[in-house]
Amino acid sequence: MLTLRRRIFLVITSLLLINLVALTFGSASAQDLKETVTSLSGPQLRPLSLTLSDAVEMARRNFPEIKAAVYRAEASKARVRKEKTAYLPRGSMLVQEMRGTSNQITGPLLPNGTIPVITGAEVGGNDLTGGWGSATGTLLSWEPFDFGLRAANVRTAQAEERFAKSQVALTELDAVVSAAETFLKAAAAQQAVKASKAKLDRMTVLKDTVRVLVDKHLRSNTDGFLAEAEEAKARDQFIEAEQSFDLAIASLAEAIGLTTSALNIEPGALLNLRPGFNQLAVNIESHPAWLAQSSALELAGNRKRAIEKTYYPKFSIIAAMYGRGSAFRSDVSINQGKGFYPTRVNYAAGFNINFPFLDIFDLRAQHLLASKLELSERAHLDFTFLKLRTDENRATALMKGALRIADNAPIKVYAAREAANSARVRYQIGLASINDIAQDEQLLTQAEVEEATAKLRVWRALLARAAATGSIEPFALEVRKAEGN
Repeated sequence: MLTLRRRIFLVITSLLLINLVALTFGSASAQDLKETVTSLSGPQLRPLSLTLSDAVEMARRNFPEIKAAVYRAEASKARVRKEKTAYLPRGSMLVQEMRGTSNQITGPLLPNGTIPVITGAEVGGNDLTGGWGSATGTLLSWEPFDFGLRAANVRTAQAEERFAKSQVALTELDAVVSAAETFLKAAAAQQAVKASKAKLDRMTVLKDTVRVLVDKHLRSNTDGFLAEAEEAKARDQFIEAEQSFDLAIASLAEAIGLTTSALNIEPGALLNLRPGFNQLAVNIESHPAWLAQSSALELAGNRKRAIEKTYYPKFSIIAAMYGRGSAFRSDVSINQGKGFYPTRVNYAAGFNINFPFLDIFDLRAQHLLASKLELSERAHLDFTFLKLRTDENRATALMKGALRIADNAPIKVYAAREAANSARVRYQIGLASINDIAQDEQLLTQAEVEEATAKLRVWRALLARAAATGSIEPFALEVRKAEGN
């Protein structure tokens, strides 16, 4: 019986000790687990701080499409070199070792890739024993003139090179403009987050104030519930603003050629300084889009002219030196000790004229196709002119409107803030409802967002103006001035 009591005592003591340990270390266990999980998940990446100038430079340096355009330009340059090699002679060498029979028959044989050619006169007999044979030789051919075909091909390749280089400039302009536009959008989304957070804080204070009044029976429970609902609505707006900002950051990372979205944008003085507006003259003929389309039209014309130079005879000077070795005698006998190496050397030189005159039907079809493509590129050039003029007018209108909105934004914020303060005072004296406060708070938040983004809209209009002129340097200069201040 004593042993049983001791066992019961030990069990109870153990349970008490376990509970005591759990109470002592339980509060720290969750934190320890969180730290353990954090340590297992690896180090956290520090966000990359990014200004607008940094975004433009990173896009110019990292964006994959710019690199692809550069490589295409280099490939076009290599093609020019390849086309110029057509002026050089062509040469080939052949070494052959074989064993076979020499049975043959006179008569023509059409060219084919199946039956081997056997040279020499027909001999009697039908010896299928076979013997050795060998051959080696060198063949040189050169076209002294070609009626301008090679020059046309070289000019076509050079036109392709100019087109590829113009595509590099156009791709770079599009990439840096897109990066700057995405940065400004992300900055606007960041300001929307700040304004939504400020509204959420104000609605939280309002909810707490109303709850105190409800507890003191100075306001009805309905006001308390309405205040909580407005706080929840403000929280939803804050969450949506954060989501929009995260999406804008992801788009910015893509625009500057990064695979991570751990970015911390710094608009800095762009939110406080307004850029100057100068009516810059747009020279369409120097715009990368115009140059690219002009190069495309030039390339189409060169391709058509190259086809026009194709329907001419081909004149070739040919020289050959070769040696043959054979085990076959003039009669049916075979000398098995010969044929392993060439024993007879010959040379030949001549002049070939080759004129595939029936190619005219195919060339006419190609010429018609090239002509239509040239007309298509010319129509695209007209459209490019129209688009560039439209972009210029649109950018001017955007700039004028953005400047006027930026001037009006402080007035709107001041009026909205005073209205919100007045609504709070009227609510305290019982002359307004929670809905009145919520409406004025929404108006104030919208006004604050518009004020914060008004100057950013001016920067975006200046960016559109720079894109219309074909050079981002005027915009980049204003950005550097602002960031320097």
